Amino acid sequence: MGTEELGISLAAARAARGWSLQAVGEAAKLSPAYLHKLEAGRVGSPNPRLLARLATALGLSYRRLMALAGYLSGDAEEDVDASSGTPVGDAAPARPAPVGRGLVGPGSVGPGPAGSAPPGSAPPDSAPTNAELLAALVDLRRLLGDVRAEQARLADEVARLAAR
Repeated sequence: MGTEELGISLAAARAARGWSLQAVGEAAKLSPAYLHKLEAGRVGSPNPRLLARLATALGLSYRRLMALAGYLSGDAEEDVDASSGTPVGDAAPARPAPVGRGLVGPGSVGPGPAGSAPPGSAPPDSAPTNAELLAALVDLRRLLGDVRAEQARLADEVARLAAR
């Protein structure tokens, strides 16, 4: 399974609760920018610990998130509360979004036409957009800058040790 379905599930759960990217990020201890990438299906293999934090923050099934991320083969069974037999997480009935919490705004997934995918998500097997390619290039340049800075730091450290 592709991470597009994972992203759509996360965005839908967040929108159903009326939460912003910032609110979910704070609850799950991750950056809103990373959550946005995750919802857009641009994270290849999200960390299972991060998925556990998201499942807890959004009241979703960890097992289902793991299956959507490709860590579990086959369909994930719905989680059921062992004591009552009632569905929990993704299988539980969704609560209506609180009024006035603002579903639409910067960095949030707003309501769209019925059956539409969240903004930023692409159909499976589609080519990346120019904006996605540009964002990836910016990320790569930032990482390259970090690598060069670390390389310079290590070169200074070697020179200092060699001078002894």
